[in-house]
Amino acid sequence: MCIGEDQKVTEDTQLYNILKRQIFNDLQGIKEEALSQIIIAYTPYWTVGKTRASNAPRIHQVGQMIRNILEEFYPELIVAAMRIIYGGSVSPENAKLIVADDAIDGVLDGRFGSDPKRYAEVINVVEAVKIGLVSL
Repeated sequence: MCIGEDQKVTEDTQLYNILKRQIFNDLQGIKEEALSQIIIAYTPYWTVGKTRASNAPRIHQVGQMIRNILEEFYPELIVAAMRIIYGGSVSPENAKLIVADDAIDGVLDGRFGSDPKRYAEVINVVEAVKIGLVSL
């Protein structure tokens, strides 16, 4: 499930409300036991197809914001089982910083998905960070 703002939003309250509305609408009717199978991709639409992603600290902040929103609707244990990833101009070069925080579980890699070598680089970076093979 992809969520995100159409234009760059710097006001936290405004972004929170945008994401909360999307989450509420998109998850209506989904049974709690099925939520652990849903991956939420924070994909700010203004980064799609561009060469630069949102900055890593902001991505981490929004990842935590999404968890906070989810906890308004669902028990903490269910939210903890859900995966939140980032999509929007992910590359082998920025993947390490994007997934360096526990708020982001992985990435949605569109642009490099058709280039097996670059796609494998993104996968290797994310895997290395998440299992602790590299430090920042």
